[in-house]
Amino acid sequence: MEPAVAVEQALRLRRPVLLLFTTPGCALCRRLEQETLADPRVRAHLRGYALVRVDASLAAGKALAREHGVEAYPTWVRLAPTGQRLAIHAGHDAPEVLLRRLPRP
Repeated sequence: MEPAVAVEQALRLRRPVLLLFTTPGCALCRRLEQETLADPRVRAHLRGYALVRVDASLAAGKALAREHGVEAYPTWVRLAPTGQRLAIHAGHDAPEVLLRRLPRP
């Protein structure tokens, strides 16, 4: 599914959205997936969000990255259920840091 379509569906359901922008050759992106997103505490914390993974090396991902001002990878963009951008954060965080940084929906 195209990332923009996934975002539209989540917003239609009034769910908060987390966009995760990555690229295939990004070492920090792989580390984020392997360490942070694999942590059971993080997975439980993210259940309230519509997590949309965006491959910024593809045309649709590049367009969405431009729309949100993403310039580095990995980058998280948090959207309210209205679509309003609430936060943007670039870089890899350890599970404990991400849990503190990201409010429960």
